[in-house]
Amino acid sequence: MFFKLLAASRIVILERIRTCISNFLYAVAQCCSITVNVNDRTIRPFKTLRDAIEIIEHDEQFTELHHLLLSSRVTYYACNKCRFSSNLLLSTSEDICIYEQDSDSSEIYGTPLLTSSDEILQCSNCNEKSKNLILPVFKQIHLKCPPILMCRLSNATLNTLTNFHVKLPDYLQNRYMYTSISAILIDGYNALSVVKLKDNSTFTSTPYAKPASISKSETNDIFHTARIVIVFLKQELCVNNDDRSSPPRPVSPLHQPTTVRPDKFVLNQPVTIQLIDKNTQMRFYCHVQNKQLGRSRTTTQEQDQRIVSLADQQTLATAQDIANQLKRERVNVSERTVRRRLNEAVAKYNKPISKPLLTEQHQERRLEWALTHQDMDWNEVIFSDETTICLNSVKGLVWNLPGKKKVVRTVKYPIKVNVWGCFSSKGFGRILCFRQNLDARFMCTIYKHGLLPAAYKQFGRDSTSWKLQEDNDPKHM
Repeated sequence: MFFKLLAASRIVILERIRTCISNFLYAVAQCCSITVNVNDRTIRPFKTLRDAIEIIEHDEQFTELHHLLLSSRVTYYACNKCRFSSNLLLSTSEDICIYEQDSDSSEIYGTPLLTSSDEILQCSNCNEKSKNLILPVFKQIHLKCPPILMCRLSNATLNTLTNFHVKLPDYLQNRYMYTSISAILIDGYNALSVVKLKDNSTFTSTPYAKPASISKSETNDIFHTARIVIVFLKQELCVNNDDRSSPPRPVSPLHQPTTVRPDKFVLNQPVTIQLIDKNTQMRFYCHVQNKQLGRSRTTTQEQDQRIVSLADQQTLATAQDIANQLKRERVNVSERTVRRRLNEAVAKYNKPISKPLLTEQHQERRLEWALTHQDMDWNEVIFSDETTICLNSVKGLVWNLPGKKKVVRTVKYPIKVNVWGCFSSKGFGRILCFRQNLDARFMCTIYKHGLLPAAYKQFGRDSTSWKLQEDNDPKHM
């Protein structure tokens, strides 16, 4: 928080070396080390990355830039109803996309920047029909990896950007290593800055051809005030199946992978095999045999789908509740079996997202408020809010093994700190920390020592045009 406040206090200095005109096309070209004719009057200012990618994909003068960012991939989706993926839930695309890390699987998936056509896909398991744009991604196979990859990050710093790299596999299981070379930093005012890591240069004004004379500390300030960071990574090498480094080789998008399955064979007795970890050189010994150990599976594929469906439809259902309901349907399964099937479906047992319900009256009031204030000048508004920070508090659920209980060390009376802050389009205000409970009387004290000094600093002591925007907490009334 301290670094963000420090960066916010220096934002006025940084704004002096920027221009109010931002052009995503020039920024993307500079990050890819492509020269664009800045004197071409047909190139208009592109305010969004989507507009810049659209002209790159359709204009012939940007063919080289288009080739560097183009990728071809096959995306497999998971059904929203049964949570399973089938060979029918897939789509093939060849375009420019931006990559992001999936929060659940930690895999890197590419999303087209331009809206692709809606495809109606049908699940072969439950015959559910859905559009591919609303289906979650199950996996992604690249037929052609892009020479330069765009990856979207948030809360990135110069140090993390320097050490950031990505491994992208193709359909031959070759892994392409990407290292970061440059980045576009977008702040809350949609102003752009281009940072190139090779020569540690920073470009702050369009057409991003001449680096700005700023220090490394000021570059770090730009990172702290950036809302979105788009990292450009260059393809360095290819690691094939034999784990040997080789230069990248071109892959034909029309070439389809073929799988050769060996003939089945039967082992008369268990065979001992030796596995060696190449990284640690540790040796492991295990036995391979044909006969499956343990008892056979107690549920069928239809019953597994029924378990996943019940867990998806019933918000507060536990594994025991699902097992009891299946017993009423004459399916005898235990709670442990239900949990195993949900784990196989990559289900997680954690807290649901808490969201207050909106009544019709709430919706009407919100619509009325939005229509009343749609023409308001929001540059003259100060926003404020308060929150409570508790230390040593325990949140979330844990999995306990049979016969064992996980213990989390806590204190009897955790420390609680209340924080109040405000901001406007002109910058951040003060942050006040206090321990006592907040009421209407103490709220007036906060306005006196926190709100008014920020308003005088940002709008002038004699200005009466600014307004305060708060929520409907009773102590604000």
